[in-house]
Amino acid sequence: MKNHQLPLIDALSIDRIADSGASRSTRKFAGTNDQTHLAALLALLRNALPSEQLSRIAHPTAVTNFVEELRQLGLELLPHRVPVVGLTDCVAYADVYALTPADVRRINRWFAKTGGVYA
Repeated sequence: MKNHQLPLIDALSIDRIADSGASRSTRKFAGTNDQTHLAALLALLRNALPSEQLSRIAHPTAVTNFVEELRQLGLELLPHRVPVVGLTDCVAYADVYALTPADVRRINRWFAKTGGVYA
């Protein structure tokens, strides 16, 4: 761990997420025109998101249903259990969703094919 990084940031590093080779050839991102899906993808491309932040983006649906919709489009979108210290100094575990490197490639390929622009 680098001195300037917090342990939580180090745990969420995209470099530490294993890329499964078997899924590389079998899954293909179908793309989407849904604005909620696009907002979630743009946020996930920037950073891994805790389930609370993902629920703000997918406000009308439950997070698990929303993640399942993204998985049906061809993404893996893995959840990670991250320890979080609460206000009472109790350790709890929160779900943090992150794209795999293969997911990032699929999304970027889809954006390049469709001429989509994201910031």
